[in-house]
Amino acid sequence: TASLFDIGPPAPCPARFNLAAHALDHHAPDDKVALTVIGDDGARAWTYGEMRAAVLSTAAGLAAEGLKPGDRLMIRIGNDPRFPILFFGANAMGAVPVPTSTQLTAGELARLAADADPAFLACADHDLPEGLTLPCPVLNDAARVAAVLQVNVLDPRILQEARNDPQ
Repeated sequence: TASLFDIGPPAPCPARFNLAAHALDHHAPDDKVALTVIGDDGARAWTYGEMRAAVLSTAAGLAAEGLKPGDRLMIRIGNDPRFPILFFGANAMGAVPVPTSTQLTAGELARLAADADPAFLACADHDLPEGLTLPCPVLNDAARVAAVLQVNVLDPRILQEARNDPQ
């Protein structure tokens, strides 16, 4: 049977898709709001320009920590601006973000890590459960996570390169 709205088969999926490149490299004005995070202490709006800068800085910071394209970055951060920035930063540099809930127990997180085989776990100090043993380094020191998020190596070509990477 045919649908009344059948316009044929969908376009083929791209060979490689980079979410950060798709979300941030599309000619939106730098001053347009891209993300608003609402928390107990108020709301913080991030413009596309600020998000691009933060994501590219984070991508460079993650690379400086040793994360490589194709590596997995397990993320265990609650509802705060670091989560999307780390997620898109990993994506922008070709790594695979693996988001996890801050509600997981140490055993549940350890089993997920054993299955996902992450190169790093990024989390806030208070989000690391007691007694957790992981097969990877943990970026949980507040200063270290902040340093990853604020590296001043900004190269907007990374988003275009990620979009065009044939791997």
